Formats: sequence, C-alpha cells, structure tokens
Amino acid sequence: MLGKDALYSVIGKEWKKNLGGIDKWRGFQIPNRNLGAYVCPLQHPKAIINSESDLLQTIWENDIENALEKLILNRPIVVDDTKCITYITNPLIFKEAIQELKTAPWISFDYETTGLKPHKEHHQIVCTAASPSPNQSFVWMNTPKRNNIFNTEILQSNIGKVAHNINFEDTWSLEKLGAPVNNWIWCSMNTAHILDNRPYISGLKFQIFINFGVPDYDAHIASFLKATDTKKYGANGTNTVLDYIKKYGESSLLTYCGLDALYGGRLARAQMKKLEGLDVES
Repeated sequence: MLGKDALYSVIGKEWKKNLGGIDKWRGFQIPNRNLGAYVCPLQHPKAIINSESDLLQTIWENDIENALEKLILNRPIVVDDTKCITYITNPLIFKEAIQELKTAPWISFDYETTGLKPHKEHHQIVCTAASPSPNQSFVWMNTPKRNNIFNTEILQSNIGKVAHNINFEDTWSLEKLGAPVNNWIWCSMNTAHILDNRPYISGLKFQIFINFGVPDYDAHIASFLKATDTKKYGANGTNTVLDYIKKYGESSLLTYCGLDALYGGRLARAQMKKLEGLDVES
C-alpha cells in the first residue's frame, strides 16, 4: 500500500478516528481481519525519489523488507474475542475468578470509571476486568465487597500487574480502594513509546489495531467516556458512562471493559516478545 491515497482508501474505511498521514502509518504490518490480509503502509516511491535523504531510503527499504516477510504467514482470520470474556454474575463465579487470577504469573486489568481523575468524592470505579491469559478475561460490576476482595487478594499480592497507562489504574486504586497497586511489571503505553516514538500511536486502540487488526471497538461508547464538565472541574470532570448503562445495559459496558483487559494483555505479550529480540545495552 503506497502513499496517502492508498492509506485513505484502505485504512480510512476502518479507522474512524484521526487518520493522519502516511508518516503515522508507514512501517506497520496490520493483520486486517476484514480483508484477510496484512496491510503494510509504505511511503510512495515519489517521496523517496524526490528526497536526498539516505536515511529515508534506508527506512523505505526496511519497510518493504518487513512487509514482504508477511507473505509467508497465514492470512489473518476473523475471531470473536467476546467469547473469551467471562461475565461475573454471582459470588461463586467471582470467587472462582479470583482463584484463577491468583494462579497467573501476571494479569492485565482495566477499570471503567466515571471520569479521568478520581479526586471528586462522588467518582467511582464502575466495573473491573482482569485477564490472566491471552484467551481469558473476567469482568464484573463493582461493589464494595468485590472491590475489597480484588484489592486485598489480587492488587496487593505479588502477582505481576500490567495495564495500558498504569498511572490511571494506580491512581484510581489509591484513591478509591485505599492503596496503590503492588508489583507493576509492565506498562504497554510506555513500551509502545519505547518501540516506536512517533506521536499519536501509543493509545491502546491504535496499538490494538496495528498489532491485531481490531478496528474502533470503542466507537459506540467513546462519547460517553468524555467528561462534560471539564470547564468547571478540569481532569476531575464527570463523564456519562452511567447514562450509557441506562441506555445500553451493563453487559455492553462489561464487554468493552473485558476486551480492554484482554487486548491489553495480548499487547503486553507481543511487546515482550519484540523486546526479547533486541540487543539493548545495559
């Protein structure tokens, strides 16, 4: 896929957020589930011919080489990742989920909350999802009892913790559960910056799209996660996620949260694998 016109024609149909230009996308090999093929954006040859930069030429050649490697791989397949989600509906299932989480070497977890920052008294963690493996995610609506159990038995344990932008979950845990998270081992947002420091590519949804080909799975809820009173309260403003529940039901929010934790864990594993092969000086 060469140049911005091809970018808009192919990726623009699936990525409804800020698409940006070819510089944002070049070099990725996206396993597009709808096309059943790897989409590999490249600079248009005109840009290379008209440039006097040897570095740009080298980058272009490397991008082509990496794209050609995908020819030997199987085509991406469409899978229903919601089947990996277990919805906690009663105390027994919650207890079983906690026990399974305890056996994992590390978990990826995610909160859906009523705002970005937790420092207004009425703010709450609405639901929680935790993923102990690439094909399992537990998700539940929060209650004081569940919060206490998850905090004391999981968050304060020595099990490794992973999240995308760990500052968010850590701050909410400290403010609403009474203690910071113990034993953070990975932040997939920080690692995204380390692997590729281009701007506007480190967000979870963008990373999930370029790594796993899952487009805009938050389109239905994104507007409800934005605070409506930021002029008055700034980052402590309140969003309308509770209105979302009234309109679409708890299960829809739980699915979204469960996928965030599931994909966050998969992303961390993919990043760990990439970093294993790098020769980094100590």
